[in-house]
Amino acid sequence: MAATLKTSNEDLTLNADGSGSDIIFQSNGSNVATLDQAGLLTATTFSGSAASLTSIPAANITGTLPAISGANLAGLTSSQMPAGSVIQVVSELNTTALAWTDGSQQTAVTDSITVQEGNKVLLNFCATLSNESMGTSSWSNMAFLYLYQDSSSIRELEHDGDLWVNSSNNHRVYNVSGSHLTGALSAGTYAFSLQVDAYEANSFSLNRAGSHPSSMILMEIQA
Repeated sequence: MAATLKTSNEDLTLNADGSGSDIIFQSNGSNVATLDQAGLLTATTFSGSAASLTSIPAANITGTLPAISGANLAGLTSSQMPAGSVIQVVSELNTTALAWTDGSQQTAVTDSITVQEGNKVLLNFCATLSNESMGTSSWSNMAFLYLYQDSSSIRELEHDGDLWVNSSNNHRVYNVSGSHLTGALSAGTYAFSLQVDAYEANSFSLNRAGSHPSSMILMEIQA
């Protein structure tokens, strides 16, 4: 026979009077839950919706997370990503052929990126150029490549190319590639470029025939 404890239109008070006294719930003679004087409810298991649970300390969340989709994960900012994470990637591929003979400095490829305070930029770059007419001195075949951040040179590369010969002419082919990691940057937009500076006036070309492009990849790295 079931027993019911109830009131009609008024509060029901269960009072375990006295210091250290708890309200104990039993089922079939066994304790299944306890409510102590501090308001702590202890039970073997809890069942139901957790929709109204708030302010659960992270230290109290333990166990193995279920396999869930992160497709709808929103509100995660770059500052919450671990150090070393790639925040964004921009790239540029320059297929425009350029030839010059006056020994001036020319741009192989350039791109820009906007970064957040304290982050770094990792650059991967490649320039394809050639010396179309071999000079008589060894230095005349040389080209210097400079990596620029805005208007400042941050790295110098030197290359004398590989000799290529056919029945009509000789020329040196340059395929210069590399990578560079900047230091921590202030928030803002930065332009990076790979500049080619021939040692002396000679017949140089970039992105020869438009089929040998120069490229640059910029990656923002979380501090």
